[in-house]
Amino acid sequence: MAENLYFRRQALQSLLGGVSVLDAPKLSVRDRGQAEDFIKSYGFNWESESDQRKIYSYFRQTVAFLQDYFIEDGQEALTDFFESQNIEDVRDVLVYASSRKPDVEKIQKWSCAALKVMHVMAHLNSDLYSVFDDEIRHQILDPIKSLVTDDPLQGSTFLQNGTNKIKLNKFELKPIKNQSSAVIKLLAKKRLVALNILDRVGVRFVTKNTFDIFQVIRFLVNNSLVSYPHCIVNESANMVYPTDLFLEVMDTLRSKNSMADEKDIEALLMKKMEDQKGQLDLKTKGNVFTAPDYKFVKFISRKLIRVEIEHGGKKEEVQFFYPFEVQVMDSQTYNNNMRGPLSHEEYKKRQLKAAGLRLFGNYLSKSSEEDVV
Repeated sequence: MAENLYFRRQALQSLLGGVSVLDAPKLSVRDRGQAEDFIKSYGFNWESESDQRKIYSYFRQTVAFLQDYFIEDGQEALTDFFESQNIEDVRDVLVYASSRKPDVEKIQKWSCAALKVMHVMAHLNSDLYSVFDDEIRHQILDPIKSLVTDDPLQGSTFLQNGTNKIKLNKFELKPIKNQSSAVIKLLAKKRLVALNILDRVGVRFVTKNTFDIFQVIRFLVNNSLVSYPHCIVNESANMVYPTDLFLEVMDTLRSKNSMADEKDIEALLMKKMEDQKGQLDLKTKGNVFTAPDYKFVKFISRKLIRVEIEHGGKKEEVQFFYPFEVQVMDSQTYNNNMRGPLSHEEYKKRQLKAAGLRLFGNYLSKSSEEDVV
């Protein structure tokens, strides 16, 4: 075949066809020399000891990850499997992942899966959050936490600044996502890349009713904890109460100069929603892993982070915007969301299943335990 007619299929499909390398069944690396070229284009220098250490570190972490999540109890350790294939050099993983030979299908599948996980780990460990995580979390969360107060006498939590006070049923900080959780999320969601993980930092407010959901949002804006110009609008979701309908009720009450208390306001909101049943304009955010009955109000805003770094023997300030998530829901919705198929545990199970399909296709399901490892 004429050499000028050969094109790397995966390269063109990724660069022009919108097909992620995470969805590629194989690579096109024939030998260790091409493996080094691939590694160089990726951003690492094989001749650099520090780069080699980093690559081997990703490989070891990847094998442990695959062992933990995709090898059944009682099966041979994945490390033993790679050793049985005489893989002492990570470059060989690239070569095996590119093989078209039927007799090495097993090692080809595991090598390809390993490279996909290594790819995700490399990106997760090379973004702004991996370097400035403490500064990011402090600058976003500390101002919010400073206005959340506990009253030990009442046994209550409040969002409060001076006389402006909203009782909360619960206030939660989003747990720090560990690497395995982030890897599974990136593998499960085909259109997501590390750069677009927008919820590494986040808070959740649980209120006593629907009206307080909107009061919390107003509080965050009025106290400069959230800047709405920095909102990533296509990430917003409101599956609890239509925004326009809420504003319509508020306009009606103001026009009547109403002195209705919160109980009356809540009753009016519910009546208005019942009257509009079947015509509600809720803003959903598609997530195939979220159960359809999971209801919440959510938005992603960004905060300008300022960090001092050493440069040329002097301290310089670096600035960048970083996203964070805010969830707000009433207590009844929160309690419903935490049970059964709506729970976070079930959500994670659905993600893990999707991640496995992306790594192996149907290979694991069609293989017997003896065939897999």
